[in-house]
Amino acid sequence: MMVYDITRRSTYNHLSSWLTDARNLTHPNTVIFLIGNKSDLDGQRDVTYEEAKAFADENGLTFLECSAKTYVHFFFVCAVQSYLVLCFCLFPPAA
Repeated sequence: MMVYDITRRSTYNHLSSWLTDARNLTHPNTVIFLIGNKSDLDGQRDVTYEEAKAFADENGLTFLECSAKTYVHFFFVCAVQSYLVLCFCLFPPAA
């Protein structure tokens, strides 16, 4: 999981190096989430949704924005769903 602050471009600018580290240090099939945090501060946004979504798409990442103040649980629901799908694909139930 890589988290950047949508109101601070400097955090977004580190994503490429973070992604390199994540890929070098994890299993090749690891699902990596890109999370734009502080979505409740849209008026102070310094990184557009479209820009971050494009980065995620180009790099095969699962992307969403959330706010620790409002819908932080949404990320965890998505993470669990992705994990369950991955487990089902890797270890299908016996017929």
